[in-house]
Amino acid sequence: APKRHIVGRHGSRAVAAQGRLFFSEYMGIDKYKIEKQIIHALDSFNGFKLWVHEDSVAPEIKKTANDSGGGLLVAPEEALFSIGAGKGCQVFDAATGTLKTTFKPESQWAYVAYAEGQLFGVAQQGLFALDPMSGKELWKKALQFPLCIAGGKVFVRDASKALIALDARLGKELWKNSDAELVGTTYMGCRHSGNLLYL
Repeated sequence: APKRHIVGRHGSRAVAAQGRLFFSEYMGIDKYKIEKQIIHALDSFNGFKLWVHEDSVAPEIKKTANDSGGGLLVAPEEALFSIGAGKGCQVFDAATGTLKTTFKPESQWAYVAYAEGQLFGVAQQGLFALDPMSGKELWKKALQFPLCIAGGKVFVRDASKALIALDARLGKELWKNSDAELVGTTYMGCRHSGNLLYL
């Protein structure tokens, strides 16, 4: 009989979708000498292991992984997107673990999210949106990590700390708020509900 896998609470990143639990972890001599990333896929109902993928990591990951866990994962529908190996955004078949393709392999992704039917990422060149099927770049902005993506909008701060709303589909700036109260405050995230944005 297949064995259940126990997921550690520390040093890993997990996401659940379509009856599967995916989690990623880094392995190496210690947290400063990371050698590989391991992605596990488990059955959410009984904990049985479905597949495992191991990959060496890019030199940049070896230097910066530390306590960041196994890298970020998103799992819409039947695909799993992973940026943990530092080799672009790897696209896996969620059911089998087969590596299907890699989006922007030349880029060191620092963020990945799936929302509004699109894949969003942050790398050296800034914030961008891709078609999740083809990997085609839809738009790109010289901005960094979004606070949240909801209601057809991407909410992000610029270098001056002003709050900006972008059209998620087009990347077009919809509005910008540079009020002193906003600029002088640190926000870790936001929530969007109806016509209201909670910071």
